[in-house]
Amino acid sequence: MQLFLERIRQFLNRPYPYYFEGRVFWILVLLIGSMAIAFEYIFKPFHVNPNEHRMPHFLITVVHTVVALSILIAASLILKWSRVRSESWTVGKDIFLLGTILLAIGVGQFLIRDVIYDNPNNWSTRYLFEEIRNTLLIGMLFVMILVPLNQNRLYRRNSERASVLSRNPVKSNPAPAI
Repeated sequence: MQLFLERIRQFLNRPYPYYFEGRVFWILVLLIGSMAIAFEYIFKPFHVNPNEHRMPHFLITVVHTVVALSILIAASLILKWSRVRSESWTVGKDIFLLGTILLAIGVGQFLIRDVIYDNPNNWSTRYLFEEIRNTLLIGMLFVMILVPLNQNRLYRRNSERASVLSRNPVKSNPAPAI
C-alpha cells in the first residue's frame, strides 16, 4: 500500500505543461467551446423537458458554453494575476485546477437556470447537485479526450526535436591546451 501511495505521489508531482496562457490556451478555449456546443446540441446527454425551456435548444447550448468558457478564462486570469510559475506546474496541480474549474462551472450552470428554464424549483439543492454532477460527468469526458490529445501533440513535437538533436549532436569544444 505504501508503494502504491508513493507512486501516486510521484505521478502527481511530475512536471506537466502549463497551458493556461498564450496561443495554446486560446486554441483550447476554441476547441472546448466547439466540442461543448456540438456535444450538447447533437447528443442531448441528459433528460430535458422542452416545455420548461425559455429559449430554443441551440441557444441553451450556447449559453451553457459561454458560462463554461467564461469560468475557464476567469481561472486563467486568476492564475496570471497570482503569478503562478509555469515551470513548476505539475500533474497534481493541473488535476486540482481542472476539478476546481469543473465545480465552478457546475455552480455557474445552476446560477443561470432561471434564464434557461421555467421551473419553480430552479433554486433547489436537487438542481444544484444535478448541475454539478452533469458538469463533472461531461467535464471528465472532455478531460479524457483532451489530455491524451495534448500528450500526443507534446510527444510528437518533442520526438521531432529529439531526433534532430540525435542526428546533429552538439560538438563539444576540446579543452584548451595548457
